[in-house]
Amino acid sequence: MTSSFPLPSPASLLVTRFSEKHVNALLNHFSKMINEFQLGHLGNVAPKAKDFKVDSIIRLLEQTPSANTEDCIRLTIPRACRFVYEIASNRGARHDSEEVNPNQMDASAVVATSSWVLGELFRYAQKGAVDLTQATRIVAALSQKDTPRLRKWTGTYIFTSKI
Repeated sequence: MTSSFPLPSPASLLVTRFSEKHVNALLNHFSKMINEFQLGHLGNVAPKAKDFKVDSIIRLLEQTPSANTEDCIRLTIPRACRFVYEIASNRGARHDSEEVNPNQMDASAVVATSSWVLGELFRYAQKGAVDLTQATRIVAALSQKDTPRLRKWTGTYIFTSKI
């Protein structure tokens, strides 16, 4: 059943809990990933981040007192991000030419996991602040089987699906 009310912009939902700088970077990278996936550009498209130390960031989040931060931020999302990081960093160019090329499978897993992470961030940021029906529509827009419908239009990220 489709609601007649439009979905709010993704950025406006996330800036209630996260810095605008990081929200914009997240939505920009997510949108680029989806576009590359839809165009069939598979493989190692992750930006080079020589100084990025995923383990130290995940350990820092795990050590955050549970009284201060929900488990989804401390544990669950970082674990999903580790999976995405491992795929982006350790596959693509490392497969044997006599094996099935894992790029399509890997890209599908990364898109699905990244969509889940973004949906979980929306859920966390909007807990109690958005009508439950709207929140459900937002997560559904990110969880579509084909690809999520998040696009940049006139400088603003919008959901483009009818749900």
